[in-house]
Amino acid sequence: MNLSILKDLFKKKEPAPITNLFDSAPFLAPWYFTRDAPAIINNGRKLCWRFIEKVGDEYVGITVLHDEADNILGFVKAYNYIFPLPDASKFLIWNRVTKQETGNPCVTIQLYNAAELRNLDKTDQAILDFHGSKELFRFAPEPISTLKYIIEPSIAKNTFSFPKAFKVFSSFLVVADYEGLYDGSPDFGNTLMLEFDPAKDVITCYKQDWFNKSNIDRGYQWITRAVKDR
Repeated sequence: MNLSILKDLFKKKEPAPITNLFDSAPFLAPWYFTRDAPAIINNGRKLCWRFIEKVGDEYVGITVLHDEADNILGFVKAYNYIFPLPDASKFLIWNRVTKQETGNPCVTIQLYNAAELRNLDKTDQAILDFHGSKELFRFAPEPISTLKYIIEPSIAKNTFSFPKAFKVFSSFLVVADYEGLYDGSPDFGNTLMLEFDPAKDVITCYKQDWFNKSNIDRGYQWITRAVKDR
């Protein structure tokens, strides 16, 4: 028998790399942000994240996006989600707190092209001004596309015309809160998940009954993010 065949038969196989399923989930600031995640690449430069707790004696709790020269390209407050493309060239961002539109909570998602990001004022005063503003995040220039979806929890699966720019993104899950999700049951929680599927122009709503109707202390325990196990 050929010795090379024998070597192939008894060759020790390298174990498959272990990947974390949640690496493909949206990242919630600041808890799931690290120096390198979520990955954002600006014209060949891999950008980094840094949490700023205080400016002087004032607590600000802001996560900044910066380059290796410490130029700041973005400010992000807590409870914002970022969902980047696998190649880190574009990203979506939205806030967990829904805003009322026509009587119902609304999720607003903005899409940015990482290659277009420009430097922001990085002085302490600029950081303090952003902290004191009503802005949830700040990037320049403006987003290349914006999506607004008024939540209709009574409709499990809803047809939705996604902007063309969103079509490059795979489906993703948005964790949101809907006040009064269960009519006449004030003691229940109000968490739901929305699966956004740009390729199919469909948004699916999943009420989280297992969580909302449980005895969990929702003051301390909450659903932070989700990903589908495909």
